[in-house]
Amino acid sequence: LVLYGTAVVLAARDPNLNARAQRPPPRAVVLPKLTSPTFRTIVHEIDRSQREVERTLERAPAPLGKALHPMILQSRELVIEAHNLASKGQIIEQYLASSNPRQLQDQISNLDIQIANTKDAYTIQQLQEVRTSLLKRQQHAADLQTYIGRINAQLANIDASLDTVLAEMVRI
Repeated sequence: LVLYGTAVVLAARDPNLNARAQRPPPRAVVLPKLTSPTFRTIVHEIDRSQREVERTLERAPAPLGKALHPMILQSRELVIEAHNLASKGQIIEQYLASSNPRQLQDQISNLDIQIANTKDAYTIQQLQEVRTSLLKRQQHAADLQTYIGRINAQLANIDASLDTVLAEMVRI
């Protein structure tokens, strides 16, 4: 009993244990809500793959499960990254859906006609500035389309990586 009491007193005085006890518990990660069918489909597949990785590790023998436990943490990080990427892609997708490229091109064409028919230098300058702004907007839309392609490729890569990890774990 004396040894036990001494151990309790020493543990109570240990600064590392006190720091850990005062640390708040980890918060649950709140994943962004996805409404885009494009991104929701791939993210659901990623979620499924990650759940399968966890189930496979839970069924593994204890020593192997402990050795492979970091894989669960890494797969969870990949899922969080996938959700965040999909959320960003969804925002871009919504913006592109609200902008009409044909209407933008028509505005540029109309400005070209106005510039050609205008004699006042100040008016021409202002119309050219508007045209430049519209051209930049058009270029940004093209860049955003490229970003969506990159996001889809990254999500597909995450899904393939998780499936590969799952296959490797089953093999082991």
